[in-house]
Amino acid sequence: MTGKKKYRRILLIVLAILFVLCVAAGYQALRNSLPDQLYIDRNQEQPLSPLTEHPLVTVSESTEVSAGDGSYFLTCRIGKIIPLKNVKVIPTNRQQVNVCGVPVGIYMETDGIMVIDTAAIPTSDGLKVNPAENIVKSGDYLKSVNGTKLQSKRELVQLVTESDGSPMELILERNGEEIKVKVTPAKAADGEYKLGIWVRDNIQGIGTLTYVKQDGSFGALGHGVSDVDTGEMLHLGEGELYLADILQVVKGKEGSPGELQGVIHYEEKNRIGKITGNSGLGIIGSIDPEAMELLPLETMEIAYKQEIEKGPACIMVCIDGEVKSYEAQITEIHMNAQDSNKSFTLQVTDQELIQKTGGIIQGMSGSPIIQNGKLVGAVTHVLVNDPTKGYGIFIENMLDAAG
Repeated sequence: MTGKKKYRRILLIVLAILFVLCVAAGYQALRNSLPDQLYIDRNQEQPLSPLTEHPLVTVSESTEVSAGDGSYFLTCRIGKIIPLKNVKVIPTNRQQVNVCGVPVGIYMETDGIMVIDTAAIPTSDGLKVNPAENIVKSGDYLKSVNGTKLQSKRELVQLVTESDGSPMELILERNGEEIKVKVTPAKAADGEYKLGIWVRDNIQGIGTLTYVKQDGSFGALGHGVSDVDTGEMLHLGEGELYLADILQVVKGKEGSPGELQGVIHYEEKNRIGKITGNSGLGIIGSIDPEAMELLPLETMEIAYKQEIEKGPACIMVCIDGEVKSYEAQITEIHMNAQDSNKSFTLQVTDQELIQKTGGIIQGMSGSPIIQNGKLVGAVTHVLVNDPTKGYGIFIENMLDAAG
């Protein structure tokens, strides 16, 4: 075989491999464009059109109904031959919720005391010791000490002080499991006994209230509340929701996310509800009945994810004491995003909002996103390299998390 023939054969093999890879990539892209699960309005005509309108996709007529929720599976194929995906379809009655958009103050106490880090303790003899090093870890939750359940940092400090340097038995929760350890307090240079553990028992911040249902249940933020130091999702003990006042806007710019800076007045008259859950899809709870009148609520139908389109939308934001709608564009939609609070991308186009904030900034998480007169989701994250762009979560995901 001549060198020229060998070259042609190698070239043909490479082209064949590239062709197979392109076909496989196209198949996977088409498969990913189809949702794993669809909610549909049982009163809507042709609710499955987002599946059937694709020129390459055909949908089976299977109607195998689940005994539980009335759901069934549809088989999607390419040209009636090549199987793509089984899509679960769940018929529902389209929900209406009260869209909000006001900033709220969040106060949450952790279930147990969260460990931030361990630290060395200067002793009276000029040495430094770290009693908890390699025993207690960042992200652990202290549940009890010597059999006494912990409720606050103050209780922990008191128990350590009373230990007189004797070994202490700690019950920790680590990665969902309880473990038992022993730590011996060290006597610090100031004469006090210490474990050398930095802890936190509550967190406070400002976010945006997305929706309130007719029964007073609410959803906010669109992402979970995590500890600022460890990045760990907080285990919720108790939480309260308060009215908040925005005092200053720090504009976002490339490489530096902005922020809504405000004040939370922790007075009973400003308390509007209770936080009962914290998950990766946001916080949930209930608004006090008497507080419903204090919120600017607009009743609106929700949109299912298959109804969301690339194109014009708006976000509802409160900066100057009033909730206003600002123009934006939905640029990408990810039907099966692994990170559910990054289900679609959004770009702020409203020059007024860009002038005020630079685009999407911290504190706007939970701001409602509206398209075609329906609530489609909420703002969750900003792209640090371009504050005009960010991510949103499907409203159906937030409602699923609320149960």
